[in-house]
Amino acid sequence: MSNYYLKIRISSKTPWKARKELRQYKSKVIFWDDIELMQYKGFRYIPTIVYTADFIAEDPSDFLFSRIGLPNSYFEEIIKTFMELRQKVSVRIVRPKRRGEYALWPNDVLNLNEVREEVNRLVTYPLLSKENPEDRRIVEKPLRSSSTWYKEIPFDEKIDREIEFENEVVRNYGIYFSRLIDISARYPAAKFWLYVETPG
Repeated sequence: MSNYYLKIRISSKTPWKARKELRQYKSKVIFWDDIELMQYKGFRYIPTIVYTADFIAEDPSDFLFSRIGLPNSYFEEIIKTFMELRQKVSVRIVRPKRRGEYALWPNDVLNLNEVREEVNRLVTYPLLSKENPEDRRIVEKPLRSSSTWYKEIPFDEKIDREIEFENEVVRNYGIYFSRLIDISARYPAAKFWLYVETPG
């Protein structure tokens, strides 16, 4: 499976100390299952930033397929939220020759209250609950492509482990964004852009 990375492009005008700290967070591997699980649990802004940092869709069918079985309405929401965010921050649209156009998100987007609220939710609360039957059902698809699927343990225990795993993974997304928010707050002159590096 090819890896995608959420990366930051740091402005040369960013203070040296801020650049030194930001280099620790220049790259984070992303998995689309995790982003879809966030959508399923009602997150709008973080999924929109990540999706559009990879490519900008004009229609829900541009997303090809959902890895966990989300209906098109979830991807319609991404397109609407992208338009909403564009009204609030100055996002750069990149139009390369060998891939679709994508967004370069300025670190200003992380200062929006709605984005900060989602980051805080990821860090503070588990995304999925072992007691929620719908959560248990939705993790079956990512479970089938994980090493836990092949372990000789009861099925319910496999589901429990997958929920624990996904909760930890998405919490790490929250920690990643919270570190970038913290650096931006401590160095107001810091400037960087978020984008996704695609394989190939």
